[in-house]
Amino acid sequence: MLLLPAVAYPNSAQWDLDPASGDWNTAANWTPMTVPNGPADIATFGLSNTTNVSISANTEVNTITFTPAAANPYTPSPPAQE
Repeated sequence: MLLLPAVAYPNSAQWDLDPASGDWNTAANWTPMTVPNGPADIATFGLSNTTNVSISANTEVNTITFTPAAANPYTPSPPAQE
């Protein structure tokens, strides 16, 4: 029997061209359909029709990358204070 070490794959993803909303924490807004939210995750932003991005839950990523296709400026919004 051969045992291989488990490999953890981060939930890295790219913001969609036409996301359903501007909510970072909605998996349907990312490709692949997962929310980047972990210490090894990478969030990539490129060309998108939705550039006002809000965070609806505590979120952590290792890196946020903007590709050259991200021609429109992105506007991040912190979570609302309760």
